[in-house]
Amino acid sequence: GGRWRTLSRPGLAKAAAVAAILLALGTSWYWVRVWERETHYFAGFKFIRQGSLPLAVRELELSRAWGPREVNAIYELGNAYARSERFADADRTYAQALRANAGYDEIYFNIATVKASRLQQPDQALDYYRMAWRINPLSAEVYNSLSAVLLQDPSRRGPEALQLLERATHFFP
Repeated sequence: GGRWRTLSRPGLAKAAAVAAILLALGTSWYWVRVWERETHYFAGFKFIRQGSLPLAVRELELSRAWGPREVNAIYELGNAYARSERFADADRTYAQALRANAGYDEIYFNIATVKASRLQQPDQALDYYRMAWRINPLSAEVYNSLSAVLLQDPSRRGPEALQLLERATHFFP
């Protein structure tokens, strides 16, 4: 039969030292990536506010490339694509933001708006508007946009639109 080979004390010390070095290197690389992601995110965020969309897109794409995945950085890239009229890119990027954190009503709302008004996909937009409404039932923008899409087909969706607008009057008399 086979015997397990045991390491001597110096062998154990070397193995522990190598493991500690590898752990330190891995941890350091992770934090370098976080730093670079955040640096590019804030630069892109600044460029969006200044109206420099090509620079914003470049910085935010770099932010996403550095990773690790972070919802705000990816969401801002989606916004930069939408403002640059790159609507298919915006749609895909907002979906990535949802995979990073699916709890933000603004992401659902923006996906729905891109799908409804720019990609001519109102049926797909409805589910995203409905989710935005479930997360934030106090958003006037969601009531307005969701009801507008529902009322594009009043014979099919009129009752749902009426129910939604009646609910809206509760919050916005």
